[in-house]
Amino acid sequence: MNTVDGLVIGNNATGGLKLDLALNCAKDNDTAKEHAVTLHTGVHLNAKFSFDNFEYFLELSDVAVQNTSTTSDIGEMDYHNWDSELYYVIKDIVDDSNLRLATPIDLKKTGPPIISFVAGLFKNTIMSPTVSDEFIALGFSMLAF
Repeated sequence: MNTVDGLVIGNNATGGLKLDLALNCAKDNDTAKEHAVTLHTGVHLNAKFSFDNFEYFLELSDVAVQNTSTTSDIGEMDYHNWDSELYYVIKDIVDDSNLRLATPIDLKKTGPPIISFVAGLFKNTIMSPTVSDEFIALGFSMLAF
């Protein structure tokens, strides 16, 4: 985690976050699914997020997929550029998430009434990796009775 990239998921230099993705398939909806292939890959992603006065914001970026290999009990797989295939799947998910979360979401307006009550007690609540290097900074001021 750092103040420039936010939360770094998977280190590109060491092959990314190791992920094993098992794919199951069937010939139709009524047939039981069976294991077809397992993809072994390394994934990298940056997540910038903040929680500020009960509003949250998330931006995902810098997607990378590397060193993907396959194993299958069924038989030998035809060659695919699995890094490229998985990259575009994950990139599409990231882009959709970024569009959906483009504006901060105010929990005081969208959440239950108790959120507004708690937000009134804990003013100026903040949690963000961009505030302090190597830490998720968390702070608030409290309404005293």
